[in-house]
Amino acid sequence: MPRGGADVDGDEAAVVEAAPRDVVEAPEEDRDGEVYLDVHFDPLKALASAARALRRALASLFGGGGSSGKSGASGSADAPSAVEAACPGALATAARAARRALATGRPVLVVAAPPASAAAEELAAAVKALGSDAVLLDATRTAQTYARAARLASAAMPAALPKNAPFCALAVPAGAGQLRYVAVYRGTGVGESWLARARETAADDLAALERAAAEHRLASEQKRELAEAKSSDRKSATEAAAARAAAAAAAAAEAEAALAAERRAAADLTRRAALEKALAPEPDGPGVLVKLRCPDGSTATRKFATDAPAGALLDWCDVRGVDLEAFVVRKAAGDRVVLDDRTSLLGDVLGARALLECVER
Repeated sequence: MPRGGADVDGDEAAVVEAAPRDVVEAPEEDRDGEVYLDVHFDPLKALASAARALRRALASLFGGGGSSGKSGASGSADAPSAVEAACPGALATAARAARRALATGRPVLVVAAPPASAAAEELAAAVKALGSDAVLLDATRTAQTYARAARLASAAMPAALPKNAPFCALAVPAGAGQLRYVAVYRGTGVGESWLARARETAADDLAALERAAAEHRLASEQKRELAEAKSSDRKSATEAAAARAAAAAAAAAEAEAALAAERRAAADLTRRAALEKALAPEPDGPGVLVKLRCPDGSTATRKFATDAPAGALLDWCDVRGVDLEAFVVRKAAGDRVVLDDRTSLLGDVLGARALLECVER
């Protein structure tokens, strides 16, 4: 299982646990000068080796050094290194390399040499020809990056790494953006035979890395799915809230409309009661008898004085429930005269009797 750790970028890099194996300290050499070192070593020897490497690194950084060291110190961080030029995908920091290794399940191939040196160029050419699918970490960019890589290599070797020596190392994530070297090659002629033997010998470590990467991918996928679910829930909640708000607004508008209708109806009743009270009584003698066909299909009959104005008849129509803003009153037969002049006399307009109808405006 990987253990999480945060680097300076705030990202996580897991620790790939080393597979238990017997301690083997003796280096192996083949015909082309390759050196393979097993990562499991005596702790006391490793501590002493690390102390010697630290003293050499401090002396190199603060006490000067050979021409190669000076050349590396003066290298510009803005100018591409030989490794960067040969392999554009090379990463610059161990933290990034550890994250990439954990994400892909591939080990890290560390390429280290003093910056701007002939050894760095030779090593870059060899790594380019190697064409490995490992995550590439360029430790040739500055004297500081080389020194950090050299300290880790010296700690992983039974014998201290010579000062300013070029090397390659196979590594896996070790937590908090750090790397653990599982094999070291000293020199610039790294080839496929060393890499194959390194992968074979560190098979348990690489298998552990693949398992950690699979778990990392699963955790990332679960985190993504959880984020999508939360986003979907938020969207659903927002949509539901919007629907509730819309329904509440519609209900409020409907209630307001109903209230307004009730107020209009009450006002109409009051107004019509006043109009009915103001109407003159039906005459006993001669007059104008009218029969009104209302919009709702009902009929009403009334008698008016011959000298009554048309406005009195229209008020009576209003009392009978005719909306005079929506309908006009006219004769239902003959000349179909529209009663729109409230001052005209009914005897002159309608005669002794008339059938009236309501027509939409």
